[in-house]
Amino acid sequence: MACQAMDATFEAALESGDLAKVVALYTAAGEMNRPEGMFQGTEKIAAFDKAFIKPGLEDDGALKSTRQVGNVLVCSGDYALTFPPGSPVKEVTGHYIRVLTKSGNGWRLAQLTYTYRPSPAAH
Repeated sequence: MACQAMDATFEAALESGDLAKVVALYTAAGEMNRPEGMFQGTEKIAAFDKAFIKPGLEDDGALKSTRQVGNVLVCSGDYALTFPPGSPVKEVTGHYIRVLTKSGNGWRLAQLTYTYRPSPAAH
């Protein structure tokens, strides 16, 4: 249930184009891992994401598995991001793993890891 709630909240924050809403989902020492590098802390995550999170971004995710051990919850699935015109990238698809930690009555992102699925070769 918490993974589905985080997925919905994360997708809504991305699609709103509001970088502050996305970054607020992380713990202060949260970490985002992407093929481009590791970004630790909300300031570094925001600095990287500001080029990509814009109004018109579409996030289509599909949760595949969840595992909870105490106050740690691991959510993983597939995603497809479609960026608005003028963005440096048109579309990215791949797999994600979100590690959530209990924060009061809710959950926050401690770590988000993205892998990219290569685009099909042109014929």
